[in-house]
Order: sequence, then C-alpha cells, then structure tokens
Amino acid sequence: VSTVLWDAKTEMAKITIDSTKTTVDQVLKKIATVGYDNVKYRAADSVYDKLHGCCKYDRPAKSSK
Repeated sequence: VSTVLWDAKTEMAKITIDSTKTTVDQVLKKIATVGYDNVKYRAADSVYDKLHGCCKYDRPAKSSK
C-alpha cells in the first residue's frame, strides 16, 4: 500500500497501491483478516468480535448463499 486516506465523515478509506507489488484483491483479503468487511470479503466473526469497541461498526447480517 502506497497511501491511505481516511474520510471520517463517510467512514471510507481511499487506498493507493503499487500494482507491481500487490493486487487490490490481496489488499482486500488482508483488510478482512484484521476484522473489517469490505466490498469483496467479510471478516470472520471471531476476528471482528476481537476489535476494540471503538472500531466496531454496524454489520449487515450474513447472507445465506
């Protein structure tokens, strides 16, 4: 990851990557492994549950596929 800009109002991050070193998919997977859902991956409940209270957010229910 080259840069991360966090927008507190929208609660969204804008991430710039060096595509010669990683992919968007790899970054999204890594984000999910530390407890944060994203457009492609849902964090494991066990990892999300360990987040500090200030870092938790309203999560939509799991969809049953």
